[in-house]
Amino acid sequence: MILVNVNQNTSEWSDFRRNHIGASDCAAIMGVLGPSAIKKIWDYKMFGKEGYVTDAMRRGSEMEKEALAWYNSHSDNNFLVCSQVGRHKTHLWQIASLDGYAPEVDWHLEIKCPGEKVMKELSENKIPKYWSWQIQHQLSVTNGKKALLLAYSPSNQCLLWVDRDEAMIAQLIEREEVFYKKMTFQV
Repeated sequence: MILVNVNQNTSEWSDFRRNHIGASDCAAIMGVLGPSAIKKIWDYKMFGKEGYVTDAMRRGSEMEKEALAWYNSHSDNNFLVCSQVGRHKTHLWQIASLDGYAPEVDWHLEIKCPGEKVMKELSENKIPKYWSWQIQHQLSVTNGKKALLLAYSPSNQCLLWVDRDEAMIAQLIEREEVFYKKMTFQV
């Protein structure tokens, strides 16, 4: 992975994301979220039209630092918020903004702050498909072997390992590259 000196959650980061395919784009590109989601990604990439942010999305973003602090206090590993953006070494259009990163380990931390329904599914080892695609995208960018998914609420936490899936990553790269080429008029 190449670390790009673009700080997350800045206007520079937003501009950078518009010109690349990030982990948050991939579930829509893979068709998991339906046609309206792919249109929102297209409108954002091509026209800068910001997508909507739900209360759940806002709550999740606001709780990420708390979740990371919880993880670090319960683990031997010390993950940091990765202020930079990861970029694939050869597919330079593929990027990932990681929630937790420690360069000394061969995996990263993905944080989600879902509601109780999804927490129950996770306790049965059922990871939502759109999260699976996002994590595989991150593993493609980092070239990691696995990722640790932390589903967090102050009263309930669930940790699940997600292994690298080469077949999913091959599908991702194929479809994301097609989308990227259309986006940059390289078709």
